Amino acid sequence: MSSKPWYPRYPRDFRAKTLHLNLMERGAYDALIDHYFELGAPPPNDPIALYRIAGAYAKAEQEAVDRVVKEFFFDGNGLLCNARCDEELEKMRQRSAQQSDLAKRRWEHAKAMPSQSQGNASHSHSHSHSHISQSQSKTSKTKAQAPFVLPDWVPRHQWDAWIEARVKARKAPTNFAMRLAVNKLVELEKEGHHPAAVLAQSAFNGWSGLFAIKEIK
Repeated sequence: MSSKPWYPRYPRDFRAKTLHLNLMERGAYDALIDHYFELGAPPPNDPIALYRIAGAYAKAEQEAVDRVVKEFFFDGNGLLCNARCDEELEKMRQRSAQQSDLAKRRWEHAKAMPSQSQGNASHSHSHSHSHISQSQSKTSKTKAQAPFVLPDWVPRHQWDAWIEARVKARKAPTNFAMRLAVNKLVELEKEGHHPAAVLAQSAFNGWSGLFAIKEIK
């Protein structure tokens, strides 16, 4: 369910911040950061899930995870957040958006280039029929596309992580399905479940749906 095959790593910054950690603590820190970027969003702030992510089964290993979490992470509405991770993820998202926009503009430019293979005579002969067909086609496309726009209040990182998880599971949502998902987030937020936590929970567990946050017992 990997959403980020790589992420920038800065050895000098890493050493400066982790020089005081022992080997077990550094291993825990590495595992949590790797998972953070792989998910593309903060994991749930759940000790059991964090121990599983770090592979911490012995008591000493779990204590190492607890110390690292306490020092380098903070709770953000049920999510285990790290400011530097969020900053780098946002940079990666912006670069990806810029590259996608550039590719789209190039494609639109190539598509708009006039064809040199069509003669004036044949163009004139079929102009009326072509105009009607194109008008009908544009009308039907406009109705079919109805592009989905993610509301500003929905956390982008967690939303993208959930969408990527669904795509990898071959359950890519349609525009209509995404609108239903937003409505579901509204309902869950009214019940006290923060959208970021709901999305992260589903992305983490590979769920195609969105559900209330499960209590840890």
